[in-house]
Amino acid sequence: MFSLLTRVEEVSGREITDFLSGCNDAAFQSWWPGTIGDRRVKVRCELGKLVPGQDTRFRLPVRLVLRLNDDDTGVQIEQQWSVGRLALGC
Repeated sequence: MFSLLTRVEEVSGREITDFLSGCNDAAFQSWWPGTIGDRRVKVRCELGKLVPGQDTRFRLPVRLVLRLNDDDTGVQIEQQWSVGRLALGC
């Protein structure tokens, strides 16, 4: 397993879970204006668990778990990536 901890200021955990649970081309362009390029990756996944503002789990060829922790300046995001047989469950 690989874990990565990220700190994002001026964004709440709820904004992140709302974006991830309803992400489409329009939402992506709204979140990152002007991000149209030659390289694109399309991903099909199943949303395994959603606790708005706190926890999001996706079923992918690998498992991605995002744990979100808000404070008064923004959100701390812990990303956990798993590959292999354990990645199939959420």
